[in-house]
Amino acid sequence: MIKSTASELQNETTHSIQQALLALPELAILAVDDVDINLILLSSFLEDSNIQLTTVTSGKAALTLCNQHEYDLILMDIQMLDMDGIETTQYIRKTDNNIGTPIIALTAHTSSEDINHILSSGLDDYLTKPIILETLIKLVQTWCVLSDTPELIQNEGIPEAQGNLPSVDWELALRKANFNHDAARELLSKFVIMLPEMMLEIQEYYLSLNINGLLSHIHTLHGACCYTGVPGLQSRCFDIESMLKKHPPQTLDNQIELLVNEADNVLENAQELLDHLQID
Repeated sequence: MIKSTASELQNETTHSIQQALLALPELAILAVDDVDINLILLSSFLEDSNIQLTTVTSGKAALTLCNQHEYDLILMDIQMLDMDGIETTQYIRKTDNNIGTPIIALTAHTSSEDINHILSSGLDDYLTKPIILETLIKLVQTWCVLSDTPELIQNEGIPEAQGNLPSVDWELALRKANFNHDAARELLSKFVIMLPEMMLEIQEYYLSLNINGLLSHIHTLHGACCYTGVPGLQSRCFDIESMLKKHPPQTLDNQIELLVNEADNVLENAQELLDHLQID
């Protein structure tokens, strides 16, 4: 028996995921995230399904909609600037329309303490970032009782890069966008536009020793990196976010410098790639 090639396995897995996606019934889902790029990815994931996805960028906007409409499922980012996901969930639980709607946390924090805190605060389940379409479908199947939906083929996945991480990895960007070239290009384009301003804010918060502001913006950048095929910058964000929880800011001089340099590399390499894709 001839073993399947990596390409054949990828095609088989993608076909299975698309079958399961198309089999999802008509559902109304609300996604809440203050990072627009995350909502773009969710929209691209579900655009060919029967799901009606509504997206908002703040807890207050989500609460307004939840007072007006009933949803089958709510995807709730936990760390948001105006009103975090836990507080937003507690208010939603008091609405007539969505008092019993399953609310799923979207989080990059997966320690047992973080998850216990999320689940004990009124959320029903969690979905880790970066979001993978296969995992999202399984979650919808679980909470919307879709017993007749085709089972997904177990995805063995493709190992992440080892050693020196590239500044821009187009193949990784495609995988994160479920091999949707247009969506991957749009996500990377928007990331290139937003990155310079994000880096200025990060440096300002660092120089002013505003640890809470710095942590919040590093977390936001980290989340955006997860979907855009920039593993080097994502790794730098992860290191700094971890250090901010354990060390004083004086220890971050080298890490911030490395982050700035990597952001410059991303901007240069991403623009070259986008120009090349435009020509093609």
